[in-house]
Amino acid sequence: MSSRNDYLDAQRSVSNSTSRLSSSSKLGVSNIDSAAISQSAKIRSTILTEKSYTQNLHSTRSYLKFQEDGYMKVFQIYQRMEELSSESLLHPKDFNNPINKEFDELKQQLQEIKKSKMNGISIFDPVATCGDISDIDVKDSALDYTSPDLAVSQTIRGKSQDVGAYGGTLSFKVNSGNAGEIYRVFMGDKEIFSTGPSFTGTDPTKEVINSYTEWSAGTVIKRNNGVVFNDQIYQNISGGNFTINGSSMTPNLDPGNWLDTNTKTSNIDTNGSLQSTITNPNSWQTSGTASNGDPDTIKLIFGPGVETSYEITIGNSNLAQTFNTGPSPQSKLHSDGGKIRIADLGENSSETKLSLHVETKSIGVISDVKFEPIFFDKQVDIDSVGNQFALKAVGIEDFENFSIDSSSNAKKTSDKLLGVGSMMGEIECIGANWLPKIASAINRIDSELSAKQSSSLSHKIALGRIVDSDVALETTNQAKQMLKMDMAAFVMSNTTRINDILTPLTTQHHRSSVMDGAAFL
Repeated sequence: MSSRNDYLDAQRSVSNSTSRLSSSSKLGVSNIDSAAISQSAKIRSTILTEKSYTQNLHSTRSYLKFQEDGYMKVFQIYQRMEELSSESLLHPKDFNNPINKEFDELKQQLQEIKKSKMNGISIFDPVATCGDISDIDVKDSALDYTSPDLAVSQTIRGKSQDVGAYGGTLSFKVNSGNAGEIYRVFMGDKEIFSTGPSFTGTDPTKEVINSYTEWSAGTVIKRNNGVVFNDQIYQNISGGNFTINGSSMTPNLDPGNWLDTNTKTSNIDTNGSLQSTITNPNSWQTSGTASNGDPDTIKLIFGPGVETSYEITIGNSNLAQTFNTGPSPQSKLHSDGGKIRIADLGENSSETKLSLHVETKSIGVISDVKFEPIFFDKQVDIDSVGNQFALKAVGIEDFENFSIDSSSNAKKTSDKLLGVGSMMGEIECIGANWLPKIASAINRIDSELSAKQSSSLSHKIALGRIVDSDVALETTNQAKQMLKMDMAAFVMSNTTRINDILTPLTTQHHRSSVMDGAAFL
């Protein structure tokens, strides 16, 4: 009976072991070594995660090496361009001179390098260069609206410019008197900032959009202001305000009161771009006059996938106004008065055209516009705790709009290459800025890869200690169980044969009665 019980126990143990081995489980059952199972699973997961991060780092390193090699070629091209521009500056060459042809060939090489890709990903940012802060000239533009046009009752005045970057820091000054205006900023057709109601039109790049005072009964036309009659503008020269009524003469029949300006209306708001009203509680107000020299300054920071932020510095004369005193001055967010509306650019935004608006019922001025590009780095995950590596968004100047076919053009090219004043030249930008940064980034990646290799080895050793000891224990236990089972089975199935062998031995040597073979077990 004892042998049979041992046989059944051994059979059950072998069955369990076989089941575990067939399912690739190398550890003891959970009620024997649950800690080992947990630790083994955790370490395996860590090893797989580290492997994926290591692949990230290797890919990033390859990408940076492509960038570095490209910049080395660009650096050599820039140096040759500087030699050619210096020679042409001293001894101007005509357009067909071999020096000019070589310069054009170098430009073509730059354009090809700029287009280079690795696995479909651009090596160089298409717009990122070593450029300086750019001043956007708005003097005498539509944004410099210091005197209203005749008969215009409400207008949007705008200016657009390609700033050659996806985002950056924009600052500008506003001043418009105390009537209240709406100032807006766009990247492409995306409105990212407004000091009042959002733009409702379809084209924010349109320079002028007007609505006009139309000739109608009951309308008061102020002295020297205009009115539209039959698509023609007339100016009130009566010497005072003029109220139109049903019996009033039409302007073209009353030359004593109206001056035909001989100008037809243009830039009409045909698609509802203008707000129906501009009210002070939901628009931006300054103080005094638009030319009082005390504007407010607005500063924005924006870019693809980042939160748009702003700050406003209110002019001294504006600080004392009632709309800037008390608990909710107009510089507060819209939750405190509906003044400011902001929006973020999408993560994949590639717009580079910047547009500014002023919408007004009187006059409005935007001045001193400055834009400083910010190149937004791509982040690469390097571990499981949130650490990242910044992949620099670098670019090159391809000199598409530069030449050396005259002394003045050669001077412009040389200044761009070597720098002038506070502007960094392209040669210095690459040699002292981008190449050292890329080299530093590669060194950091090498350090991270070394650390990952060491960490991975440690985890594999730790896993080996757990798994190997359990496999050894499992194998030993299984061998014992199988031996025990085989012996028990051998006894149960071969008792007769054992007795047949043992009977003559015991009878012959001990001269006694026949012994039961089972007694020897």
